[in-house]
Amino acid sequence: MYNATGSVSDITYKNIALKNITWYGILVRQDYLNGNPTGTPTAGVPISGLTLENVGGHVNSNCTDAYILCASCSDFRFSDISITGGKKSANCMGVPTGISC
Repeated sequence: MYNATGSVSDITYKNIALKNITWYGILVRQDYLNGNPTGTPTAGVPISGLTLENVGGHVNSNCTDAYILCASCSDFRFSDISITGGKKSANCMGVPTGISC
């Protein structure tokens, strides 16, 4: 949430098959205000230790494969990620080292 405080850490998602995705294959963002995105991330709730492993599938052609919008994200570990069919995002921000968007 926008201007919220707290933390999110040590989360693992693995062995996920994406199907009939109509928005984003992978979505990590820190910019919500009253349930809606603002486009400007805030750092009040840092996200660290996010692991995505063996995540893949096909998204619709008008979708975005992955979108990451962070002010304070670190220690992301993505492995064996294969999302196809959608667009690459040109608007990612604060993407942790080693991860592409």
